[in-house]
Amino acid sequence: MILVVDCTHIDGYLREDLFMNSRDRVRNIPLARRIEKKIEQFLRTDKRLRELKNRRRLEEIEKKLDEARPLANALSDLVRQTPSLSRILRGGHVIPSPFPVGGGHQGKAAGRFKGKRYPTYFRFRRKKDGEIIERDSRLGSITRLRLETDAEDSYFDRDVDQGIYEVETRSQDDEAWVPLLDLSLNGPVDGIANLSFELPDDVVVGDYIGVRIRIADPSRVDEFVLRATLRVVPPAQGNGGGGKPTRDRNRNHGKGKGDRDSRVALPNIIPVPRKDWEKHDFDELSALKVVGQGNDSNGEQQFDYYVNIDNKYLLTAQKNPGRVVETLRAQFTYSLVLFSMALLVKERSKYVDQNGTPFNDEDMEAVVGEVSRRLAPFILPTLEALGTIAE
Repeated sequence: MILVVDCTHIDGYLREDLFMNSRDRVRNIPLARRIEKKIEQFLRTDKRLRELKNRRRLEEIEKKLDEARPLANALSDLVRQTPSLSRILRGGHVIPSPFPVGGGHQGKAAGRFKGKRYPTYFRFRRKKDGEIIERDSRLGSITRLRLETDAEDSYFDRDVDQGIYEVETRSQDDEAWVPLLDLSLNGPVDGIANLSFELPDDVVVGDYIGVRIRIADPSRVDEFVLRATLRVVPPAQGNGGGGKPTRDRNRNHGKGKGDRDSRVALPNIIPVPRKDWEKHDFDELSALKVVGQGNDSNGEQQFDYYVNIDNKYLLTAQKNPGRVVETLRAQFTYSLVLFSMALLVKERSKYVDQNGTPFNDEDMEAVVGEVSRRLAPFILPTLEALGTIAE
């Protein structure tokens, strides 16, 4: 893939600083690093690239479909036959395709989004027109806001009557709005646009930052204005703080159809033998890790599941006389994957860290890795003991 970056609108003196005299390379200056960061954000969040990635991953999985069929059947049967597990994991009995490649909800092709050349609204996702949102923003992390609109996909980059936008911020002690330059707006695509930006350099934990988004085009007399208030919270601390995830009792009390978006996709499981431990930062006690693969067309995060098939406790169980190696490996794998799916299902957004801040996906990946490591010694002995219980 070749990516072309148009630097026409960069001020002349900045271009001179950016490019070396040969014009074939850029200098290692803050501006160059900012541009690289923006390119990374664009590539990571672009929906069309994500669909292409999903399509390729689906092709890879289809090559090993015969091997994965027992897992698909096991998961489907287990969830269908266990009502309590079904309620925990999702609100239906059919495990959906993990890689939607067409962009849109399954079974709703007839309701394909059709954008307007001159939109009638821009607002925050699932919010009312003019509603001011309040949320936390981690210091040192990218802040993301999702917008919804009825604008066509080319609204901001068409040649005629192009839409324009400006994002401004102000601190709690200032009255003047200051343009925010370090940002990225991707979309809209099918009515959804994603705004990503970094907080100003001078903010500290506890500050409240106002954000104003202004959008207009030649057809409009009044511009669209969206406002948000961000509370600056400490950076993510990983998994070493010893804090215990707690349920956020103030979330998800609405009357929407919450179960509809809580369905879990068929996982992509990759076995990791000892020779590949170093690639995945595994050791003999590691059990499973998950790696985020971006959002699907419904906005849900996808994960790959890497299972350590040379885990110490699995190998020990396989040495016991009379035990079938393949069966033990399948039990070990399926159990770990089901536990991980339960942690990563949409309800993961209800968990908060010790600072009261919702975990992000990187936090949850660390949690899954640690939980699976601690569960590994007990999985096979527990299954064996349960098998001896008579009704």
